[in-house]
Amino acid sequence: TRVVRYRNKPVRLSQREFTVLHCLSSHHGKPVSAESVLRYVWADDRSARSRQILDVYICHLRRKLARVGLTDAITTLRGYGYTLTAALADPR
Repeated sequence: TRVVRYRNKPVRLSQREFTVLHCLSSHHGKPVSAESVLRYVWADDRSARSRQILDVYICHLRRKLARVGLTDAITTLRGYGYTLTAALADPR
């Protein structure tokens, strides 16, 4: 289990959830293709089943982030991938 914080509120994440979030945040608010996330987290980008698994992890992340007030932290870009809210991705 990993713990991240937002405004001093802890969010417990599984290792995979943390890795997905790290992948998105490392792009500083720019869109990330689903294939890129799959390669980063699972070293896989070819399977439709893998995409479904990624969607489940994104859903879990959204739910956990919403509990600390981050309701729109991750945006789905239909047919492409995801983006993390720029304010979260780039803490300047």
